[in-house]
Amino acid sequence: MGWGNCGEDSRGRPIGYNHPGTCDYPGCGKPIHRGLDNACGGMHGDGDDYCDEYFCSEHLYYVRHPGGPLCPDCAERWEKKMDGEATRGDR
Repeated sequence: MGWGNCGEDSRGRPIGYNHPGTCDYPGCGKPIHRGLDNACGGMHGDGDDYCDEYFCSEHLYYVRHPGGPLCPDCAERWEKKMDGEATRGDR
């Protein structure tokens, strides 16, 4: 199975590279697809350390997180969890 069609997210939206959407950051609305590179944490709904949402490259940040880039809210929570050891850098 490929990553083009991966079912639905927790909000009932189709997910995978074949499904267009918009950035979930409030007020952004930039066109994206709901593939892994836009998934907060780098995986669809996998893990408790990040949300189940999708973001444009402007709203994903690389931190020392095992899953992948995180949205601003999840990056902040992760940094606090790591006692400030994680460093944020723009994607």
